[in-house]
Amino acid sequence: MQGIADGSAGKVDYDLLRRINMIPEITQAACTVLGAWGVATENNTLLHLRALDWDANAPISQYPSVIIYEPTEEGSNTFANIGFAGLIGVLTAMSKNGISAGEKVYYDISGAHAHKTYRGKPWMWMLRDTVQFSKNLADVEKFLTETKRTMMIHTGWGSLPDNSFRGADIAANFVKFYDDKTWIAPFTAAHPQMDGVFYYDKLLQPSDNACIGSVL
Repeated sequence: MQGIADGSAGKVDYDLLRRINMIPEITQAACTVLGAWGVATENNTLLHLRALDWDANAPISQYPSVIIYEPTEEGSNTFANIGFAGLIGVLTAMSKNGISAGEKVYYDISGAHAHKTYRGKPWMWMLRDTVQFSKNLADVEKFLTETKRTMMIHTGWGSLPDNSFRGADIAANFVKFYDDKTWIAPFTAAHPQMDGVFYYDKLLQPSDNACIGSVL
């Protein structure tokens, strides 16, 4: 952030940029996450869809960006940060070795008793570090479990090395992982179990909205 401010020749204020980067930590955004792999896809190809189902009229939507990072930190992967100009954390990203991440808002209505805190690593930084340093899903799970987490958030993680996908419910006090055989609640007619498919729709989870389930 300091580099962006310095490079702007005085046009971008560092403190303002820092506050802008905290907006996702507060709003978390209402999005859709879908992973499909193995028997669910042609040629067993791993597919990861992540839709930003947010306010299309928000000013930031005028400034989309795809930024390629080639970090020199030990253990790093080259990765693409797919987001908006000025945001250094990750809403959606994919590394050169095939680790992808996406997220959606998590409201604690399921009785999971999720906790949140402002003392820890903001979730956008958490997603970024996971994509930057993970080589497979085992690395992702280890990183998320050991990180000092802050907000409640639903996440989706694709891994080309594993040819698989995981969803995760994340809060300050827990991390819960899911695959195509498990979900946050029993499967329903609106959200059926499908081999090689995991998804969160844009609504509150678990959702009775049959839209995505019927399309799939």
